[in-house]
Amino acid sequence: MLLVDAAVCVPNSPPTVARSPENDRTLLIRARQDVNDGASYLGGIVDDYDRAVDQVPRTDQKRQEGWWKTALFALFFQPSDLDFDFVKAFVNQSADSGFVWRDSYKSTFQNLSEKVIVAPILQALVFNKRPTTVANWVKKVSSWGFDKFIPCHFDAPVKATGRDIRLAFASFLDEDLADLGSPQLSSALDNVVPTRALRSSYNKDDMKILNTLDTIVVASGVVKLEKKQTTKGANV
Repeated sequence: MLLVDAAVCVPNSPPTVARSPENDRTLLIRARQDVNDGASYLGGIVDDYDRAVDQVPRTDQKRQEGWWKTALFALFFQPSDLDFDFVKAFVNQSADSGFVWRDSYKSTFQNLSEKVIVAPILQALVFNKRPTTVANWVKKVSSWGFDKFIPCHFDAPVKATGRDIRLAFASFLDEDLADLGSPQLSSALDNVVPTRALRSSYNKDDMKILNTLDTIVVASGVVKLEKKQTTKGANV
């Protein structure tokens, strides 16, 4: 099934395209640990990318570390494990130069890798605006008999069932659905039967930037939120 952006699965190791000669250098650059591994010189402000990448060990482990950071940045924009040095980025005219990662990024990545997930940006800015409408679509799609789906990002095809898709959405929609008085996507049985879906919510600190954007969008009034149904044909 072609699922486009609705759900994805982030592989633990970089996909083939990310390991191509053109992209290999980028993974190694992002694997750097601040001043260590040839991150910078001249007081830690000015970067020499050619010199830096030559000092990073060209190992699969380093490529994997670069991939983990790339994936987390793509998912959250600025995860809580990432600090950004604006001065360094400005001096070197490069955003990558300003990234400073804490080792906690490894556990953040492991928590969601190889699982069926709904991208954070879609959770925070899109699907939460019409929970019942989205839930009805999810129920329809998840009822189809399939054992893999093809997203347009990260890894493909992904071995998963409709139940995995349904529970990936349930992880963030069920609370909203309950508040709206609509049927939830998960059941008590789903709590005991294994699934490939990520069942836990994303860390609030990782979602801070996206949630801030969501607050701005809602406050602007450009998006009308779904209202709680009180009686048939009425809402509040």
